Amino acid sequence: MIIRLTLCVSGLLAFATVADARDFVFVIGGGPTPASNQVSIEKNVEFFQKTMVRIGLRPSERTLLFAAGASQRPDVCYKEETPPLNRYLASLFGPSANADLYYRRHSLDRVDAASTRDAVLDRLDKFSKQLAAGDRLLIYMTGHGGEGDPAA
Repeated sequence: MIIRLTLCVSGLLAFATVADARDFVFVIGGGPTPASNQVSIEKNVEFFQKTMVRIGLRPSERTLLFAAGASQRPDVCYKEETPPLNRYLASLFGPSANADLYYRRHSLDRVDAASTRDAVLDRLDKFSKQLAAGDRLLIYMTGHGGEGDPAA
């Protein structure tokens, strides 16, 4: 009887520990310069967010760092065909290799901050103080990496 009770209590404690575990999601998209934030990276973040909903992942907390964050400046690069006359005029004033590149503001909801090195390190530090035994941290990163704009 004592053995069964001990096993039963142990089982309930194990279940309570799993049930009390929290899920945290940390999403990092793009980088600190507009040239490092293509539409495909923005779409990757949108797809990941929709996938979390589809699989029923409801994190206790979700942090999203993307491009320029809450800033209203254009931060996503996309390509659009430039009319031949514009391309010719661009070539008169310098290299025209990037004449088809344009920039716009990202369309993501609930962006917490810009995806800078300092913001990533700061958030990881906060997670290290916030997570308890049994909690889970899912980190999703989509981007290219490389040198960033130190002023961003």
